[in-house]
Amino acid sequence: MAVAVTILQKHLDSLGACPEARKWAGKRTPRQAWEEAERADWLLWWVAKTTVNSHQNIVMAACACARRALRFVEKGELRPLQAIEAAENWAKFPTEENRRAAAAEAAAEAAAEAAAWAAAEAAAEAEAAEAAAEAAEYIAMCNDIRALLVCPYKGD
Repeated sequence: MAVAVTILQKHLDSLGACPEARKWAGKRTPRQAWEEAERADWLLWWVAKTTVNSHQNIVMAACACARRALRFVEKGELRPLQAIEAAENWAKFPTEENRRAAAAEAAAEAAAEAAAWAAAEAAAEAEAAEAAAEAAEYIAMCNDIRALLVCPYKGD
């Protein structure tokens, strides 16, 4: 099935979006895609590929998603939370000292990986018996992202 050539399709193609995302985008405008997306991993990928949002704000959005994944972490394992907190601290106060602390925790990368993992976990769980509750959690991640960031396409 050929995907219609729209402004959004051209934009996604220029960023190297996967065929699945381009197919989902269909004939949507960038604004519609931003508001209707239910894949937090796609939203984070999209904002990371553009310069509309600051790096600090993107880190905060990834941390918000990663915090939702903490329920999957084994009790007593504090490293994911510590990485999230270090990344948030750097994003709020981007000093050299906080950058070093976040880097020492590999915080930004860990938070982004945790957010992507959380998104994948939520998607997998959405297919299970508790689909409605898990889908709501996944949508909540997208809403967290939309609350902290703006649509990464300026031309819409």
